[in-house]
Amino acid sequence: PNAISYSCIIDAWSKSGQNGSSKRALQVLKRMKTLEKQGYTECAPTIVTLNLVLSALVCDRTESAENIEKFMTYVVRLYCKGKHNWLQSDVAYTFSIMINAYSKLSSQQAIEKCEQVLERMQSLGIKPTPEVYNSIINVYAETGASNGGELAEDLLRTMIKGEVNPDICTYNSILKCWVKSSDNDKAYRSYKLLSEARKVNRAFDRKDLLIAYNSLLNSCANSTKSGAYDAFQIALDAYKDVQNSCSVNADHITYATFLKVCGIFIDDDNERSVIVRKVFKRCCEDGQVSNIVLRALHASSREDEYCRLLEGAFKKGCVSMNEIPLEWTCNVPVSNNKTRFLSSAAKSLSHS
Repeated sequence: PNAISYSCIIDAWSKSGQNGSSKRALQVLKRMKTLEKQGYTECAPTIVTLNLVLSALVCDRTESAENIEKFMTYVVRLYCKGKHNWLQSDVAYTFSIMINAYSKLSSQQAIEKCEQVLERMQSLGIKPTPEVYNSIINVYAETGASNGGELAEDLLRTMIKGEVNPDICTYNSILKCWVKSSDNDKAYRSYKLLSEARKVNRAFDRKDLLIAYNSLLNSCANSTKSGAYDAFQIALDAYKDVQNSCSVNADHITYATFLKVCGIFIDDDNERSVIVRKVFKRCCEDGQVSNIVLRALHASSREDEYCRLLEGAFKKGCVSMNEIPLEWTCNVPVSNNKTRFLSSAAKSLSHS
């Protein structure tokens, strides 16, 4: 056995999900150090090994934050001694793992810890990688910081100024921050960010581009009418972009989110009904009718119209996915389609 063999064992413990797995990982590391002292240099722990141990500590729910930070400090001290020929990118990944651990903290604590990590990296002369920046932005998104959008975009400008190229993951993470932001104009800020991302990354992966558009729609759905920009118009433009694009196809989340936007921002019943019918018809044609689409349809429609659109799908006062035509649901992942969806109108009709 060599360092690679032992590292694979540590990686397995890291991914096991078992309580106490970090202690097993540390035992393997201790064994590697013992073998190294005995002259088996091929068993000497590498920075990759140490990063896997750190990941095991972070993934173990029973491990304390204090122990995780102690091990992180131990790795940094080894790097500072300069005895190991470690790549800066591998050491930067060490910091990235630590940053991900901070997403479990409260919003303000996590933000402060992330700032400390960046300062520590700069003091050590380690250039943050895109993964490090993405990890910090993910912390902003995961903790739901009310000013997360602004913080994330500030970090984006820091990346660009430092000649660190943001990738599509960077932009998608910032879009998630805007969804949870309290900014009244987050729909417009999300729209501007997506436009910038498309200019910078022309060769978008279909999946990543769809995530970006769905996040933009979600920002619109979580906006208020008090913003300086029209959230509904932004959502409508985004929805049309997806429908007219050769680069991305709408999924059930796209349809459900846009239906939610319609229900929130269109006050006129007749106008809303016309748009909702068109959107739901297209959704059916694309085979994207899911449980969340039905919920959004129910929330954005009058009860009688909802029943007409789903006529024949009611069974014992509920919408049964089994009664909906297969071609309406054929492109939705199975896990997103439950067999029943309650409707108060349908229930009352079934008893009349």
